[in-house]
Amino acid sequence: MVSLLPTECLPQIFENLSEDRKTLHSCLLVNKTWCLNVVKILWSQPFHLINICNHDSETHTCSRTSKQRLIQSFKLISVYLSFLPKSERLILTNNKVKLSTFIEPIYNYIKFLRYLDLEELFVVVGGWKHCLFLSPDQLSYYPPKRRGQPHSSSSGNGGSLASRLKQSDSKKKLVNAVKSVKSLAHGVLRRTKSTNFAQAKENFPVSVERLVSYSLAKLIIRECVNLKSLSINTTITNSIEYQCKCLDQNFIIDRTFNHRNIESIEEASNLRLFRQNVPEEHLLIATYPGANICLPPLVEFVCTTRGSKWRLFHALSLICKQLRKICVDMGGYTNWSPLSVSYTEPQMQELEWESKNLATLIQSQDSLEQFTLLRGEVGLLTILVALKSQINSLRYLELINIDTNLSQRDSIKYINDFSNLHTLKFDSCQLVDIVMRPFVEGRSGLQLSTIEIVDTSVSMEIVTKIIKNANASLRSLILDKNKYDYYESNNGNNIIETTAKYCPNLMDFTSPVATSEIPQLITLFTLCPMLVSVSFVHSFDDHDYMEQQLSDTTNSSSNQEGTSAIDVDWLLEKMSDQKLAQNLRHLSIRAPWSFSPVTLENYLTTCDPPLRSLEFSHFFSDDHLGVILRCLNGKLRNLKLETSDELSDELQVEALTQLENFQVHKLRAESFPAAVDH
Repeated sequence: MVSLLPTECLPQIFENLSEDRKTLHSCLLVNKTWCLNVVKILWSQPFHLINICNHDSETHTCSRTSKQRLIQSFKLISVYLSFLPKSERLILTNNKVKLSTFIEPIYNYIKFLRYLDLEELFVVVGGWKHCLFLSPDQLSYYPPKRRGQPHSSSSGNGGSLASRLKQSDSKKKLVNAVKSVKSLAHGVLRRTKSTNFAQAKENFPVSVERLVSYSLAKLIIRECVNLKSLSINTTITNSIEYQCKCLDQNFIIDRTFNHRNIESIEEASNLRLFRQNVPEEHLLIATYPGANICLPPLVEFVCTTRGSKWRLFHALSLICKQLRKICVDMGGYTNWSPLSVSYTEPQMQELEWESKNLATLIQSQDSLEQFTLLRGEVGLLTILVALKSQINSLRYLELINIDTNLSQRDSIKYINDFSNLHTLKFDSCQLVDIVMRPFVEGRSGLQLSTIEIVDTSVSMEIVTKIIKNANASLRSLILDKNKYDYYESNNGNNIIETTAKYCPNLMDFTSPVATSEIPQLITLFTLCPMLVSVSFVHSFDDHDYMEQQLSDTTNSSSNQEGTSAIDVDWLLEKMSDQKLAQNLRHLSIRAPWSFSPVTLENYLTTCDPPLRSLEFSHFFSDDHLGVILRCLNGKLRNLKLETSDELSDELQVEALTQLENFQVHKLRAESFPAAVDH
């Protein structure tokens, strides 16, 4: 079958395995054609592959140790250093960076690079430096490097195919190359081997990571001709959630720590360490020799460092015209307090100047599709006006940590001009009414299909007007962890009711639900029959409503620990009678609602929803679990439970056998909503 598979299909297949190092490693050993295609994938993002976490899906633990990651870093950087010209190797040598002559690699791996994150590069260089202080015995712990692989991984099964390749010339060259790398590593380590590794470290320049990463960045810009993504990411954002758990002690570097052995390195995660910043010279990467050839193909640019970025924006605006995605942090420089609620006048002027250069970069693009802005409230007006130049192509706009108290009043209203915008997100923002009203009350040509407002301070009036403006075009509405006053619902500003009335084509809905809003869910399911994913979260802002509702004995119950719950049996009964929510594939209820197993079974058998994923919190028993396993056998794939009740071992074993993913967590008494105790 391998010989019959068209060669043109291989890149598409391997692209889907781009982060599965073990599988790609096995594919390397099939034949020369597969090897070349896999090498291109592995070396398109080698620094990323070392930084990501291949954790176990069941135990949620990393499948490798810190020591393994260090050795992988050492081998990868050693390969890249072998491409440095003599002049630059001499500079490193003069700065006490010991290098030796490498055998010429089989491929020019640098030309395969497509995704470059300078922070990931800097972290891997830090791992390379740490590895210099390991003994040769420690270095040889990890298996030898195999053909075309950027870093070692667990052994794959080559079988007879591997043995048939054993006599080939390329295989012999590979074996010699691996021996050379191991010999070099042992030679370097012997020079640093001593009973006191702290003494060896004192003779090593403190700025070695900075010097080596700078040299490698210049090498990449000079040699790589088709870079697709450039990232300078040095702030804690959602984009680094993938990072490996074993990075903590190396990604965060304490320069006073004594690296005596690998055990102490692993223990470093328990110490108080500080985080390393990407060197400032990396912000001039667009001016490196070869940038005019390497950077024009860029389609993605991410820069969340808090250094001075105006030179970078200006240089990129002259080179890059094909960017499809831009993500930037405009929250001030490194020496400014990140918690500052206000800026001085000179700081405001600096941020405005930086915003103008970002605006120039935006306006120079031919067809920008996605734009994400972090903490850019000072120059928000300048940036959003510049985005009007991309009015025909912009599809996605996300604002993160924006405090509109510092923005000009007419800033947000310019979003109404982006007629082709499909997705609008506000994450961790302060949305004051005086700035938002021109946006929600102005003439809008938006046809939004996705709206997300998460962990944001905003009035319910503004949220309901945003929903009304989206109208029938809205397909996904995510409202979670927001801060608004539920008393506004008495004035007609009710999210559930507004959504049901104005968004008949809604398919995905997540929202806090106050106790007084539970009856309106019937209206929601009636008027929005296309709903396939629903998540309800308890609102922590409706304390008085909870007190009033829980005082009514007909609508409340108590579990064995005496914690009250809202009885929603009537809700499921009405949904069964009217056959509502028949298209649901995902249902999540993270609220203190209780319902009987009988009512649940009646709903599942009557409406027969094609549920694939379920999540329940608080009140859930063996009887409930038995109903789900019986009624959804063959349909349900994922079940997550948080309950105060003890579930039987027999049912849990049956759930593990029947479902692809089953999780159950014990819910402590203090985990119940505070509103219940009032």
